[in-house]
Amino acid sequence: MDGPSPAEVFDLRRLDLNLVVPLHAVLVERSVSAAARRVGLTQPAVSKSLQRLRQHFGDDLLVRAGRTSVLTPFAATLLPEVEELVRRLGDVLTQRDDFDPAQTRRRFTLAASDYFVVTRGGDLVQALLAGAPLASLEIVDLAGPPVHDQLGSVDAMLLPAGQDDHLPSTGHLLTERWTLVCDPSMAEDARGWTVDDLAGRGFVATSFHGFVPGQRLLSNLGVTMDVRVTAQTFAAVPFLVAGTELLGLVGGRLARRLAGAAGVAVLEAPWSVPLLPYQLHCDPVRRNDPGVRWFLEVVEAVARG
Repeated sequence: MDGPSPAEVFDLRRLDLNLVVPLHAVLVERSVSAAARRVGLTQPAVSKSLQRLRQHFGDDLLVRAGRTSVLTPFAATLLPEVEELVRRLGDVLTQRDDFDPAQTRRRFTLAASDYFVVTRGGDLVQALLAGAPLASLEIVDLAGPPVHDQLGSVDAMLLPAGQDDHLPSTGHLLTERWTLVCDPSMAEDARGWTVDDLAGRGFVATSFHGFVPGQRLLSNLGVTMDVRVTAQTFAAVPFLVAGTELLGLVGGRLARRLAGAAGVAVLEAPWSVPLLPYQLHCDPVRRNDPGVRWFLEVVEAVARG
């Protein structure tokens, strides 16, 4: 089938894109006068823009409620979409071939699990601000499968290897070793355990949209992982294990970082446990952007450091 005809596609020429800025200001400030101050326009100019926006959307957007104004239900649904639009427009319009990190005000986006945030996030923020003091960073959660669908909406994605064969990798970043965490009351006995001693023991595990990291690993070792509690973050595991007879399986760097705060013991596995390699991914089109290339280099340096 042929694609849609030009008449069937929304024509941006019919809409004054200058209305995006006052629209964003009105939705955020919920006041015409405050919106005018925010964007540096006169109140009558913003009022005129609001009237045009009301005609375009067929909705009042902003209505009086006593002495204040509130967004209509429709306007409330628009707010997060418009905020994302303004952010993306800023990213696009500030891109240049002669990218200068010292001058850029771009917002870089990284999709990663909390493992990286806890173990390397602080180092990444320091490195980013050292090289690009005016830039900002947004770290977002990894989306559900298919993971590669998220790649087009972020500058970079960091996750364990093998999660999605369709992801274009920029290379190996770091290797992590699985460790067990348990309540300190169990630590003395647990240090002498073998793989067979894990059979029948309950686990606290991380679950990403139904995928439980470590479950396949233990299965390959002949152990059925009896998952009693699940959480959406790695960092929650040590805290949920504390005070119970349950075990947690987490990366060694994260386990050691949180052991004191969670009040758990970290056990180095006495058996041969496969390592967990992490890889950095980026959309091939985005890699043409010199700013994104610079950001990837910063992430790589931090991860490998």
